[in-house]
Amino acid sequence: MASSVLDIIQAICPGLYADTVNRDIFIEMATERTNSCFYKSKYNQAIALRSSHMWALAQRGSTGDSGQISSKKEGDLQVSFSTTTMNSDDSDLSLTHYGIQLQGLMNAGSPAISVINGCQSILNICD
Repeated sequence: MASSVLDIIQAICPGLYADTVNRDIFIEMATERTNSCFYKSKYNQAIALRSSHMWALAQRGSTGDSGQISSKKEGDLQVSFSTTTMNSDDSDLSLTHYGIQLQGLMNAGSPAISVINGCQSILNICD
C-alpha cells in the first residue's frame, strides 16, 4: 500500500507537517505542479518532496535568507548563501535537500519518454 502524502511529509519534513495553517496550501501548489503520469507509483512521494521543498524555501525567505547555503561557520555563527535567479521551471530544486531528492526521483523515472497532453507517450527509446 502506498503511503499518503501526509504520511510522507510527517516522515521527511516534520516542520511542514506541524504547520497546519499552511500545509494544505503547499500540498495543493505541489499537486498542481506534479504530473501523476510521470511519477506513477511515486506520485505521492513527489508531491511530498515538492511541497516540502516549497515550504523550506518559504521558511528561508521569511528570515530574509535566500539561495543555497554556500558556507557555514560555528564560532560567532556565520552562514553565507549563494545567489540564484529563480525561474518558473524547476531550476530552484537544487536549493533544498527536498528539491535535490525530487530531482533524483525525476531522473530515476523514464528520462527517454516524452510526455505530451497528459499521459500520452510519444517516444520511448528505452524499450
